[in-house]
Amino acid sequence: MVINPKVQIGLALILFVAYCVLPDAFSRLQLLYGYASRYPLIYPLLINGLFSCFFIWLLPFKHIDYGLRFAGFEWKKILLITFCIQVFPFTIFLLLLNVNDLYLSSWMVLSLFEIVTIYLVLSPLVEELFFRGLIQTFLSPLLNFNLSIKNLIISVPVLITTILFTVIHFTYSVISMIFIFSLGLLCGYLREKHKSLAPAIFAHFVFNLFAVFVPKLILMYTESKY
Repeated sequence: MVINPKVQIGLALILFVAYCVLPDAFSRLQLLYGYASRYPLIYPLLINGLFSCFFIWLLPFKHIDYGLRFAGFEWKKILLITFCIQVFPFTIFLLLLNVNDLYLSSWMVLSLFEIVTIYLVLSPLVEELFFRGLIQTFLSPLLNFNLSIKNLIISVPVLITTILFTVIHFTYSVISMIFIFSLGLLCGYLREKHKSLAPAIFAHFVFNLFAVFVPKLILMYTESKY
C-alpha cells in the first residue's frame, strides 16, 4: 500500500492531534477510568503507546520504515552528548538558584517507582515510538528541505517533530523546555542517521536519568538527613 506524500504529511498532523486528545477522551468515556484516576501520569503514556503500536500494526505501509529494527550505535558518544546538553546547563541552573527549588518540580511528589516507570521506561519508549517513529517518518517527504546553521544541517522533518515534541511539554518551565528542545533535535538526528529508534530511545533514557531520576535520589537523600 503506497501513500501519497501530501496525505502522509497531513496524517502526521492528525496523529499529533490524536496523541494530545486520546488520553482525555478515553478518560471521559470512563475506559480504564479507575486506572486513569490512580495513575494520572502513567495512563496517558499507556494509551498513546497502545495507540502508536495499533496504528503501526493496522497500517503497515510497505514503503515506510518506522525504525523499529535495532541498529548499532556509539552509545558512549551519545551518553556524552546527552550529558552535556542536560547536566551542564542543569548544574548551572542549580548554582544560579538553589537546590531547594527542586522541591517545586512537578515530579518531586512522585514515588521512586513512578519516576522509574514514567521517565525511564514509558516516556523514552512511547514518545520516541510516536514522535520519531511515526511523526518524523510521515514527514519524510520534506527531507529535501533543510535548515543550515553554520556547519550544522537540520532537516525539516527533524525540526517540525522537535517543535511538536516540545509543545506537548508546555507545562514545564521555560528552562526545561530549552533542554527538551535540544533533546528533540538530538533524538531526531539520531533517528535520521541510524534509521532506527534505538539510539533515540537510549538518548531519551539518559536525558531523563540525569534530569529526573538522579535529582530525585538527591532529594530523597537530603530528606533522609532531616
